[in-house]
Amino acid sequence: MDNYLLSGHILKCKVISKDEVHPELWIGANRKWRVVPRDRIVRVQHNKSQTEEEQVRSNKQLIKRQNERKRKLEALGIDYDFDAVGYKKAETDTNA
Repeated sequence: MDNYLLSGHILKCKVISKDEVHPELWIGANRKWRVVPRDRIVRVQHNKSQTEEEQVRSNKQLIKRQNERKRKLEALGIDYDFDAVGYKKAETDTNA
């Protein structure tokens, strides 16, 4: 396969001696392929709890987007007023 065109690149092949082979070249080659559950990884990342700092930043972003929507509606001549709504803080149960 020397000089084979592979994905827009020329593949160069040559025989090398054993001392040039990286010692970890074939590590993991006999393991069965496992699919990475990307949907689960993304879900866990999305649902993780935020720090106080991240909550403040998210709240500011949300209000900024809502104000931008208000401005666009007013530019179109639509008179629609809604209150700026931020994210709710998780309420702790004080009765327990």
